Amino acid sequence: MTARDLIAMSFGNLWRMKLRSALTIAGVVIGIAALVSMMSFGAGLQKNVAESFEAMELFSTLKVLPRPQTQSSGPDTATYRTLDSTAIRQLSQIPGVKSVWPEQVFQVRAKLGEKGANTSVQALPAEAGQWKVFRTLKAGRFFASDTVREAVLQRELLKRLGLTDPDSALGREITLITAKVNLAAVWGGAMGVKGLNPFAEARYTFTISGVLESTMSEYQPRDLIIPIGAAQQMEYLSFSSPFELLNQVTRGAGGGYSSLTLRIAHSRDHDAVRDSIDALGYNTFSFADMFAEARRALMIFDAALGVVGFIALVVASLGIANTLVMSIMERYREIGILKSLGADDRDVRRLFLAESAVIGFLGSVLGLVFGWIITRIAQAIAGYFMAREGVPRMELFDLPWWLISLAIVFGVGVSLLAGLYPSRRATKVDPVQALRHD
Repeated sequence: MTARDLIAMSFGNLWRMKLRSALTIAGVVIGIAALVSMMSFGAGLQKNVAESFEAMELFSTLKVLPRPQTQSSGPDTATYRTLDSTAIRQLSQIPGVKSVWPEQVFQVRAKLGEKGANTSVQALPAEAGQWKVFRTLKAGRFFASDTVREAVLQRELLKRLGLTDPDSALGREITLITAKVNLAAVWGGAMGVKGLNPFAEARYTFTISGVLESTMSEYQPRDLIIPIGAAQQMEYLSFSSPFELLNQVTRGAGGGYSSLTLRIAHSRDHDAVRDSIDALGYNTFSFADMFAEARRALMIFDAALGVVGFIALVVASLGIANTLVMSIMERYREIGILKSLGADDRDVRRLFLAESAVIGFLGSVLGLVFGWIITRIAQAIAGYFMAREGVPRMELFDLPWWLISLAIVFGVGVSLLAGLYPSRRATKVDPVQALRHD
């Protein structure tokens, strides 16, 4: 019995039992549709994260942070290796490093006209504007000099300051108010003079040169970005504990950068560059490692979603087994005729396994179609709510070839397993008794 004969007979037998076959195939369709729609959601999340990292060049980016050197009496008394111009020169000489730029972060109160908002400032060099994160602005341009008094704002901060049109903000002046130490008041307090405020305000005026679109990305710039040189001319305090405040008072605000951003020429050099930075005594934050962790978590999430589809397929396999067992009882005489004409147990087993495989294949193909339709409906609903909330549209579902292949193989495989018992039972039919059967 050839493969063509097996397939033809399988389709013929299923066609004779249209309703029962349709219900059995429907069970497989539901299982595969559930499997595909849920796993495509996990695949879509993985694709979004990977594309976001790739688009923003994060696979070739490292953050360099100070590492505690000594710790005498507690976590707040630790000393750190300063991130300064010497550190930048050291890191720039590491093989595979494309560029290194400093970053300073501190808190200010921003005022635009009568509106004000507390926010975080990120001071960067002008060359940071070449990074893809800052290359596409909603309006305006990135500052071209390290010392110019220009600022780039996130659109969300602009809304908090009372402006909704990014273009209307360009060229307007924004005032940054920082806190600084009033040394006269500090010394006066030490001498016993009361009522003096140890802190004072410092005001700096910047011109808005660009507006960034706020995005849901892995690297989110601060609300307000200014040139690093202009920031070095400002007086400010940025502290998270009294000990850190004491350090800033004694050494001033210019005691090094908050962090350094390091760009790697080729992503394949990532691990070697990171190890070299660690050897120099600095901490690193790797976006590539962050992606690996996120991908691992998403794979676990995807597998958990696939369990639901697997359970539905297991239930469908019971229907397949029931259909084939009933088919044996109805075709008892037919099996006897086949055996009397020379078909052996292997041929009978292959016939019933072929029928189960056809059920699995048809159910898998139809399940893929219905699963895809479900993802399109879910995407349309999600897209509607994204647009209503002003969230950038993203594709939540992805149906890669590996998932299509997995669904078909899984559907056919489960169906074949369900057909093992009926096919084995069919081989035990006695042809003599079967021919006497009415």
